[in-house]
Amino acid sequence: MGSVFRQRRKFLRLTQEYVAEKASISLPYYDHIERGMCVASISTVRKLCEILRVSADRALGVKNIRPHVSDEHIDESHEFNARFWAEVWSKYSDTEQIEK
Repeated sequence: MGSVFRQRRKFLRLTQEYVAEKASISLPYYDHIERGMCVASISTVRKLCEILRVSADRALGVKNIRPHVSDEHIDESHEFNARFWAEVWSKYSDTEQIEK
């Protein structure tokens, strides 16, 4: 994840200081995220993805994974996935984690 953030930040010609400030995290903490020395909270990952304009799937290294279901169930599956992830994000976005 950190290498994706670093690569994207450099592509956008942003400094670590700028990204850390926009994400409301400390510079050392952001540096540790980029170097893979710590794992960021979900809310921090979401902020960084927004700032760096990168998808969470790409940041997390998720490939296009399609569930093995018949085509007739795909619409239902996508609706379920959307509801599931909305619930997960709402649970964890309100959770505060001490970020140093």
